[in-house]
Amino acid sequence: MSRTISRIDEHSFKDTAPLMRTFAATRKFLRSLLVRVRQEARIRREIAKAEALDDHILADIAVERHEIKHAVRSGRLAADRVTRRD
Repeated sequence: MSRTISRIDEHSFKDTAPLMRTFAATRKFLRSLLVRVRQEARIRREIAKAEALDDHILADIAVERHEIKHAVRSGRLAADRVTRRD
């Protein structure tokens, strides 16, 4: 019985490097996924805040209602749109 246990112990953890690399890669993937989910949640909150603004305030900052999502996601309006207003 003890010979069987010692053989199992001897061979079961012989090469754990591939398993550890798999765990590390999975952890890295899950962490990046969490970062992306948090970023998307923040963007959606910002879009909701901007959509709650009235049209006069949006006009003051040179954003039309249909441009809100693009402006929030990209951090700016398209360059040609901004220059046309000036």
